[in-house]
Amino acid sequence: MRGGRIFRIKTDTWRRIRWDLVCAAGVGWWSWWWRGHLMKTTPGFVYFADSWDYINISHDHTVAPDPFHSPFIETLWRYGTNHHFNEIAVGHLQQMAGVVMAVAMYVALRGVAIRLVAVPVAIYFSMSALEVFSERAFLTECGTTFFVVLGLAAAARMIKPYPEKHSPWWFLVAAISFGTAAAIRPAVQLFAVAAISYLGLQYMWRYRRDWRRVRTWRQMVLVAPLSIVLTVLPMWSLQERYHQYYGTTSPTPAQGVVLLTRWGHIVPCSLAAEHRGLVKRAILQVCEKPPGTIPGISTNVLWSPGPVREILNDVPGLRRTSKTLARITQAEMRKNQGEVLHEIYRSIAWQLTEKPVEPAYLYHNGSQWFTRNVMKHYPGHQEWFQGEKKRAAAPVVFLHTIETTIYLPQIFFWSAAALGLLRGLVWLIWRRGKWSLNHVVVVAVLLLATGFLSVALGTLPGFRYWIPLQPGVLIVLAAALGARRKPTFEQVVPADLPHIK
Repeated sequence: MRGGRIFRIKTDTWRRIRWDLVCAAGVGWWSWWWRGHLMKTTPGFVYFADSWDYINISHDHTVAPDPFHSPFIETLWRYGTNHHFNEIAVGHLQQMAGVVMAVAMYVALRGVAIRLVAVPVAIYFSMSALEVFSERAFLTECGTTFFVVLGLAAAARMIKPYPEKHSPWWFLVAAISFGTAAAIRPAVQLFAVAAISYLGLQYMWRYRRDWRRVRTWRQMVLVAPLSIVLTVLPMWSLQERYHQYYGTTSPTPAQGVVLLTRWGHIVPCSLAAEHRGLVKRAILQVCEKPPGTIPGISTNVLWSPGPVREILNDVPGLRRTSKTLARITQAEMRKNQGEVLHEIYRSIAWQLTEKPVEPAYLYHNGSQWFTRNVMKHYPGHQEWFQGEKKRAAAPVVFLHTIETTIYLPQIFFWSAAALGLLRGLVWLIWRRGKWSLNHVVVVAVLLLATGFLSVALGTLPGFRYWIPLQPGVLIVLAAALGARRKPTFEQVVPADLPHIK
């Protein structure tokens, strides 16, 4: 009898795994076919002004990396293409990452929702205009989203009914993924720290009764140090690069300058008398100016001629100047907490309800870098464009589609919130079953909260900032549409099998 029960349990488990493998393979194949179809029908890649900050540094390592844009993505591009660093190789690398990302997204969705919901949501994610755009664009969005989704998939596999399923190793994968995402995009640091801390505490709480097992201790003693080292290693690589040129270990050497431009409206102009040089002139440039109707619009000063721009171009003195400006701005933010909270609320409300502020005409297909004769000043671009001498101006792919579907992430967010509230009310009325909150959903909510907060604190809303957040929105939506019934340990291991229990 016992043998029969064990066999039936194993058979049911294999049947679920088999169907998940079939669905994951189907999602991966569809994602691969869709990208190949689009590349044939709408060829070309997308460039933005920021793209050249990542491309230029790769060809001349004697030049200081941009203080805004992490050079770590260039390292991944170069090693991912086996040093075949050109437009075609990097573009294909990111498209292959998109295929893997679609499969990982399905795995993450299966951690929170039934198969009937996970499959169409994963397919939508693979076909999303924002996602395909990020793979065609030479920016950090694709790399950041890739490692965020890998981390979410690992989190979905981390907590199992059996402690013997090597769950700590999935925690290691999640930690490495989130740490790498933070190195690619330092704005993700807050999320990485929050997610890794939560998953570690979740694991210890889930298996709190099994700490007397020697095997569990051996796993954690090995995994915990590895998680810390491998999570910090990408950030250390980034910080070492910045320390070489700017003399700082900060992942964002220009943080103080960004804070001043974002919150200059609360900085009194009288503080300029206490300073001199570029610091004094920068304060006078942004102090007590109206914040504008669009939250964060004041950060446009970063790209305008003036003292702020001179600070960014002053590589030897950037660390000292940025530190001073950060201290000044943070002191005023503490004094004006009410105004800061109101501005954060205004920015988050804008991100969730209004059209992102970033016109499509700023993106192009790289033709500008031929018409401006840039090739003479940056010989490395000849390698990047594989010897092209000119490129006809052409409409940028996906931008029209993005303009027409720009509100979809916001619609999905509010739909998930409404459905989640409805499910909560139903549970409060009927109270059927034991209430449990899926830890993958918690990580997705942390992703959204920290993402909105980072934009509110440092920049103005743009549609690109939705790209790394889209997986979090879809996971919460999938959980609200068809939450998966998680089996308890007693359901998985029957009571009449004490030798297993």
